[in-house]
Amino acid sequence: MKAVILPTGNESSLNPLTSWFPEYLIPIVNKPIVEHAIELLVRHDIKDIILVLKHMPYETENYFGKGERWGAKISYSLEREYKGISNTIQYISSRFGDEFLFFPSNVITNINITDLINSHSELGNDLTISASSMGNGHSLSTMGQGEKLGAFSPFIMNTKAMLNLLQHEGCNNLEQILDVLKLNNFKTNLFKSNYSISRVDSIEDFFEVNKLILRGDIKGIILPGRQINDGIWIGKNTRIHVDAKLKSPILIGDNCIIRNGAAISDESIINDNVIIDNNSRIENSIILKGTYAGPQTEIKNSIARKNNLFSIHRNINTFINDEFILGDVEKKSISDKSARIFNILIAFIILIILSPVLICLLLYNLLSPSKKLLTSENCFGNYEVVDLEGKCSPKNFRLYLFRSSKLIIKKLPGLFNVIKGNLNLVGHSPLYSEEINSYIEEWWVLRSLSPVGLFSLAELESNDETTDEEKLAIDNYYAVTRTFWSDMKIIRKSFFKLT
Repeated sequence: MKAVILPTGNESSLNPLTSWFPEYLIPIVNKPIVEHAIELLVRHDIKDIILVLKHMPYETENYFGKGERWGAKISYSLEREYKGISNTIQYISSRFGDEFLFFPSNVITNINITDLINSHSELGNDLTISASSMGNGHSLSTMGQGEKLGAFSPFIMNTKAMLNLLQHEGCNNLEQILDVLKLNNFKTNLFKSNYSISRVDSIEDFFEVNKLILRGDIKGIILPGRQINDGIWIGKNTRIHVDAKLKSPILIGDNCIIRNGAAISDESIINDNVIIDNNSRIENSIILKGTYAGPQTEIKNSIARKNNLFSIHRNINTFINDEFILGDVEKKSISDKSARIFNILIAFIILIILSPVLICLLLYNLLSPSKKLLTSENCFGNYEVVDLEGKCSPKNFRLYLFRSSKLIIKKLPGLFNVIKGNLNLVGHSPLYSEEINSYIEEWWVLRSLSPVGLFSLAELESNDETTDEEKLAIDNYYAVTRTFWSDMKIIRKSFFKLT
């Protein structure tokens, strides 16, 4: 059986969310809403899925791709203007199989799809529409003889019924489909079951559905991250200061920084790549991807995204121009590019200044190879994505060094690694092969927040008697306090450091 995921009739009802995201990528507990549907379908062995695209189709297709990440086969049907179900059936008619499961994109549900399919097959129906008996669906309308039909519920239809609907272009919703098929003596049935289904038709619905899932009121929804305490989920590579205050239930995404004195409570959700600065308070709010909340910022009962703050109670969206209160973390990419150019420039300058030394040492290494003046080590540096699930691993490279008691001479060949992009000039020390499996989790978190460098504070401050705990403290200090001038100070000291 194939599944077809249908768009909403009018995405403007979800503004400003749909001005920020494609409707299929609106984040529900830090996952796109349609990703929850795909996960549910795959769990019930429906892996051939068609996404009907209308709003921001390029971004949607770029995210879901061909579906390998979920073990599914995803294809697309583009409709510039969505006119309803019968119009979609015309678009996908060339892909007809025996039966199709139609799934609305704007619902969060834990329906047992296997039971729905079994009921449809056992009764030999042409159309089977699901309906929750829990009474928590939205916008219910009457379906003959007192039965209730969800205005937009998952339903199954066979090819015979779909071919009939090709002759009725006005069938834009389930009620109209049902009327046409009954009139033409098709066998229809309502499958009632005890499951949760919530529609996201407005920004208020969006806010409430996130909270329902976080509280555990909709069972079976997979939350990203790991649960570190009862009701507290934390994503990968997220750093939380020991003096931050977390009160369950809350969800914090990947690659976030929660700084000293920050407080997150009252069913708040923090998306990926968010920074909550010192002594900020987040209560009963959703902070969307790439947002910076500055020191002493207080956000309550709101949705924040970069410079936008939407108050749920007042239903007002405000643009805040003061980036010390709210800002865009993604602007950091510009400074990252500038830092990359600066690293290359400084590496070239050092190479030019010390080029006579470099040439002499390379010639000596050629003339006396037995001395092994030039050595190389297999190292691991900055992180790279290694699979479709987004897992990261430190990138492998060869680091070249001279045997020397002078640190700057020792690291001279490594400047070529800086130019190639394997390393920054200053950062955490690269890991050697024998160290890669012994590092504790705190070190991995620190290394995801700060670059790996040719020169490091730990190398300047450590000696043979330094313990792992002391090294971790040095790395932690560097990650928290690093600035341009502190990096320059480390380079300057490295010129005069003896190993």
